[in-house]
Amino acid sequence: LNQWLLENGLDDKRLDTMLYENLQIEIFKKNMFENKIESTFLQQKELLDKVLYSILRVGNKEQANELYIQIEEKESSFSNLVSTYSIGSEKSFNGIIGPIELGRIDPILRERLKISSDGQLWEPFEFRNSWVILRHEKNLPSKLDDNMKERIRNSMYEEWINKEVLKLLDQVRYPKK
Repeated sequence: LNQWLLENGLDDKRLDTMLYENLQIEIFKKNMFENKIESTFLQQKELLDKVLYSILRVGNKEQANELYIQIEEKESSFSNLVSTYSIGSEKSFNGIIGPIELGRIDPILRERLKISSDGQLWEPFEFRNSWVILRHEKNLPSKLDDNMKERIRNSMYEEWINKEVLKLLDQVRYPKK
């Protein structure tokens, strides 16, 4: 501990102060936001749910249609076609993406994945200057466990802090006369 304190320019008193301040912040977060966590989770649940999907990107519609038919008729596997033809970074992972929160996925893909069922294959569509074949693999619903509660509590605290800082900046920039 003494070595770590020296390396970080601290002493016992400063460490005690930092730990006390962090504990005070955690108590504040619980008191301020605990009763709002469940409703926030329910409001954001759709974006917090995770999904696993496969994607194949090619440069033109004709090639996308041909590959789609091969997948649909089980002439070739999705992963083999991705590793051979895909032009995106998913090529390194046999086209598999995720699990990833729906809120972190491009809205165009997210809308399709939200209404998909496991194993659903989407016909080719144009997306960001390429043609995409998308297959929904699996939904992984989010749960309001301790980790999720902490994440939401911290997010609410960060939002609150940012609003308070903006208020203070406005007061400094535009003082009342």
